[in-house]
Amino acid sequence: MLPQIRLPLAPTDLWLDAWSDCPDQSEILEQSFAAHFGFPYALLFPYARTALHALITASGWRQRTILCPAYTCAVVPLAITLSGNAVELVDCGPDHFLPGSAEWAKHVTSDTKMMIVTPLYGYPVDKNSEVLARTAARDIFVLYDEVQSLGVSDNNGLQARDADGALFSLGHGKMLTALSGGLLLLRNEGIYREVRALRTNQCTKSTLRDLTRRVVRGFAAWAALREPVFSSLLCAGRFISALSFDQISARELRETKFPSDALVLPSSYQARIGLRQLERLSRLTTARRRVAEYYDRRLREEGFQTFAHSATPTWTRYPLAVSDRKKVISVFAKGKIQLGWFIRYTCEDAPLIKSSAGLCQNARVWARTMINLPNWYGISLADAERCVALLLRLRDQDREASAWPAVIS
Repeated sequence: MLPQIRLPLAPTDLWLDAWSDCPDQSEILEQSFAAHFGFPYALLFPYARTALHALITASGWRQRTILCPAYTCAVVPLAITLSGNAVELVDCGPDHFLPGSAEWAKHVTSDTKMMIVTPLYGYPVDKNSEVLARTAARDIFVLYDEVQSLGVSDNNGLQARDADGALFSLGHGKMLTALSGGLLLLRNEGIYREVRALRTNQCTKSTLRDLTRRVVRGFAAWAALREPVFSSLLCAGRFISALSFDQISARELRETKFPSDALVLPSSYQARIGLRQLERLSRLTTARRRVAEYYDRRLREEGFQTFAHSATPTWTRYPLAVSDRKKVISVFAKGKIQLGWFIRYTCEDAPLIKSSAGLCQNARVWARTMINLPNWYGISLADAERCVALLLRLRDQDREASAWPAVIS
């Protein structure tokens, strides 16, 4: 069975220096990420969501409006809500899962404190939305959430080149992983010092127990996405929900508080893993771009509609919208390929912001129609062609199932 995702880690990454007594590499990791992505400052946090929470808290905002896409990870509005501020969700475009300038313009006012721009799946956003936002709200903080799009670029370079901050994740399933952790990149020294002081007061260092737990989880995640364990887990997940890959999104959407280790910083061991991952980023990105370009070309050759982009995305999965997701996933499973279906919800459905339900209809369309073709590091073009071939076979049998979904006008 071909998995939907595979960690860009090897057992040697997990074992190398795991128990060695080396100087703490966390600051070096911060400096390396800041330099690589064009920011003067960076801070390492236990999670990206706790980094976002710390940024908002350190800014001193209470009961202020913060904008974020409706079609994004539910932990983003959760972090905003737990900071004591109000989430205002921005709908997707009618022909794309990203909000366009028109969608952002409907929400930005002179009182808006922050907009969280999310180049989801590694697809470049419309930079005009930033210009419009800064015109309407002079003091707005523009934050790029690149948790699922680390280093996203367009023809003019890094997309976050004009942003006040950027947010990255080093958790499981991300483009780079250090087993856990989030990085907040900042331009303003004053904000950096405020957030760093808050982190110092709130966060604690990893203990040997924390380190051991993360190493074990790392080995387990590596094995879980390889045969024969992978097929065994898929089978077991049909009967035990805790083992089901399909329950991850549901658990995420139900969250009303941070994880129990939300204030435990990544260890120096994890920082060393993160540094090795960053060194490989160019190689990982090149490989993923090659497969994404292959999907682009083959799907368009065969008449499938795909999402428009200004630069080839390099996320670990390739998004495609279909009319009958359940049937497409079933056909692929029979063909020994596991498809992802991230993101399968809109943040309107999160318990903490249920009051806004029904306002973001475009997001709801993409939430119920999105599938992800595998594009993890190491997948071959032959495997990518297997995915295209299955789509073609399904279209021959049932043209409607794999067709582009009807959208809201």
